[in-house]
Amino acid sequence: MKSLNHISFYNFKNGQLFLLALILAIESIALFLATNIWQVLVSIFFIAYLLFVFYFKFKEAFLTILCILLVFFLWGSYRKNISEYKKIDSPIKVYPDKLSHSENLYFGCAKYKNSNLYISINSNQQFIEKFKKGIPFWIKVDDSKINSLMPNTVPGQFNLKKWGLCREIKQQIQIKHFTIVNRKPSIYDLFYWIRYKIKEYLSKMPRLLSFFSHELILAENPDKVNNKDILNSYRNLGVIHLLSISGLHVSLYTMIISKFCSIIKRTARECFILCTVILFVELFLSAFQPGFFRATLTFLLSSFFKSKKIPLSLLDILSLVFIFHLFLQPSLLLNVGAILSYLLVVAIIATKKYSMIMQNIFVNLAILPILLHYFFQMNILTIIFNFLIVPIFNFVLLPITFINLVTFAIIPKLSFLFEMMMQIITKVIETVARAKIGIIIFGQINWWQTILLLILTFILIIQPKMILLKLRIYYWLSLGYLLFFILIHFPLYSQVAFIDVGQGDSILITTPLNRKCYLIDVGGKVNFGKKGNSGISQTEKILLPFLYSQGINKIDGIFLSHQDADHVGNLRDLLSCIRVKKIYFGDGLLDNNSFKRRIAGKVAHTKLINLLAGNLVQEANIKFHILYPFEKSVGKNEDSLSLMFNLSGDNWIFTGDLDRAGEVKIINNFNIKADYIKLGHHGSRTATDPKYLRQIRPKLAIISSGRNNRFGHPHAETLKTLNECKIPYLNTQDNGTIIFRHYLWNKKTIKTCFNKGRL
Repeated sequence: MKSLNHISFYNFKNGQLFLLALILAIESIALFLATNIWQVLVSIFFIAYLLFVFYFKFKEAFLTILCILLVFFLWGSYRKNISEYKKIDSPIKVYPDKLSHSENLYFGCAKYKNSNLYISINSNQQFIEKFKKGIPFWIKVDDSKINSLMPNTVPGQFNLKKWGLCREIKQQIQIKHFTIVNRKPSIYDLFYWIRYKIKEYLSKMPRLLSFFSHELILAENPDKVNNKDILNSYRNLGVIHLLSISGLHVSLYTMIISKFCSIIKRTARECFILCTVILFVELFLSAFQPGFFRATLTFLLSSFFKSKKIPLSLLDILSLVFIFHLFLQPSLLLNVGAILSYLLVVAIIATKKYSMIMQNIFVNLAILPILLHYFFQMNILTIIFNFLIVPIFNFVLLPITFINLVTFAIIPKLSFLFEMMMQIITKVIETVARAKIGIIIFGQINWWQTILLLILTFILIIQPKMILLKLRIYYWLSLGYLLFFILIHFPLYSQVAFIDVGQGDSILITTPLNRKCYLIDVGGKVNFGKKGNSGISQTEKILLPFLYSQGINKIDGIFLSHQDADHVGNLRDLLSCIRVKKIYFGDGLLDNNSFKRRIAGKVAHTKLINLLAGNLVQEANIKFHILYPFEKSVGKNEDSLSLMFNLSGDNWIFTGDLDRAGEVKIINNFNIKADYIKLGHHGSRTATDPKYLRQIRPKLAIISSGRNNRFGHPHAETLKTLNECKIPYLNTQDNGTIIFRHYLWNKKTIKTCFNKGRL
């Protein structure tokens, strides 16, 4: 006979835990993810509805649940309000295993008082010596600059502020001068030293072995630049989950440990203790990666409840793990990996009654709304690629990786054989991925569309018994995806978007309905005597995420103003990633050797068109009138291609980096007016002639300039000219990406993606 405690424990948990986990998840979303009042109100509605359900199903536990929700709200609010510091007056604790470096610049997470900080530090010899020992150490900051973490200023771009909030980091510190502080290491520092030494050991391996070992042991990428093709390939094929430590690896560890314990004839209890110790060590090594945390605790709790003969369902065990995880890290759902990890397992549990093929289809459908919201693309052949690649990964790549962990220390030459095998498999995967077979750039669905599709998908998975109702859900789900796809790819508005590419220009123009897409310049970075940056390009960080978020996978035309890197520097990368039908530029630019090198080998299927003042570029629903240059030139600032077009009744003028003399020449030759203009040369005093402004009389001017740029753009003289002419302005420096939209029903909107001073 079961004890009363045993029975009450089971009765309290059965079914209630899943509802509680769901309510807490929505509460966490309202606390950390909601960005407007509508999202908060929708969260409150769902919480109220689920509480209503809870009350009628589990009335006896209702007050307890309300108390838990209140405690979580207070705890989450407290954890959300991370301390911010105006100055650093105490030593900072530096963890070598959490730092990366490029030459003498070290950057990563550190500890200050009770807060986490993101630091970047120009090292000296003493710092490097301390770092190489791998033991956490302290530094006293003598001179530093403190900034709040920036949110994304371009839609679709990586959000550094959310990344930091998930890790309870609000500030980054650029440390200029410091001194090492001698303090005795604590016993806990031993674990960080072990992690550093493992990291050091793995870094000595050949590249692919090092990559897979780092990903599967430490849950980190050792070289984001050289390994980006591997990550992109796995992501494009829909098998990126293989590179995350999760249930697969927990199963592998426990299977090996169980086999070992069986050989040495250990009891089940001793085997469980050994599994627990090893899994917790790996949890620390993986920096508590959410997927591995979930899988580890689910395994341990399942084993514990099974040993105690407590018949708790797998869904309730998962819910218990999630609740614990959420209290441990209230901002957990800022991590998209955590969302996918838990959602994936819920979908697997809910579809266990189906065949393997149907289960795979439903599981992929369950996570698809999240993928479209965060990554904007899907691969319709994901299920096929999983069937092909998962066995290769499980039975070839994974065993090689783990065997090499041991053999590399004993027979290092064997690693080169393993590396060759890795290279062959990786080459095949990258070749297939590069063909982009099955990939659809869907575009970003918004938050309410994501919720709607998730609800419909899980109703479908539950499979109502009535055939007619089931068919209706299939119909509404299919209609939802089709409708959202049409709204993204056949928009009901025209658009002009000034993309925040820093100190540079890039403007996207799109027409309504049968959308055509054009770019004026593509941005780029200028290196003033510095070594070229081999990091992730601006194209990958800014342009592609923005274009993909709008469902854009081809450009109908690019207008290049002139040869400077801050206008055309990203062109080569962009041509490698996206199809461009035509490139327009001032006559003579094609004779420029620097420009020819930028496009060499990338324009076989792209039409190149020279332009001069007076030319007309006639495209579908839009005409581009060329205002400058008047004669063949080499593409300097003063030769900038300048143009005007009318979109949905508004006149726009763009002049690149054209100087005042060029502006005056334009108004002397053309009788033009404009509603909106982009100021020449990022607001420099060399452009924006008062005579030019008075003739064209714009309603609004836009300046594209970088934050803290070395030129001081926009110049005070330019702003004074705007004020004297009573012309308001917006600046990407202060406002981030600036998006103008004109809807078919004559509604106009101006959206800015960032407001200076309000992070």
